[in-house]
Amino acid sequence: MKMSCVEVRDTELSSICKPVFKLTTWRRQGIHTRILSVIEGGEGSEEARAFVELIKESEFCVIFGGRGLIYSLNGDFDLFNKMVAMLSQRIKVAVIPMIDEFNMLGFNKSLHGETGHINK
Repeated sequence: MKMSCVEVRDTELSSICKPVFKLTTWRRQGIHTRILSVIEGGEGSEEARAFVELIKESEFCVIFGGRGLIYSLNGDFDLFNKMVAMLSQRIKVAVIPMIDEFNMLGFNKSLHGETGHINK
């Protein structure tokens, strides 16, 4: 089993994932646009192409969308929704919003119940 993540900084999750797609602040904007372009057969960044290839090889994809994702979309979810819909044609995709503390609390409680650890 392979687990990958897209992060803007080093996190506990990124320490156990391979590969890690690390976005700098200036590249966050429009990552969904570049991924969508690759899915539709167009040009995209090398990272976007690698990400789409990884998705094609996967059985399941979960997108945990945090504040960074929300801010980068600038209130326009249409292209993000289109990207998720197109990815869903290939594999099962779930989107879990992690934008408020209550979402993190519930996730961590479930994680602790299953593993005995929090934030790991």
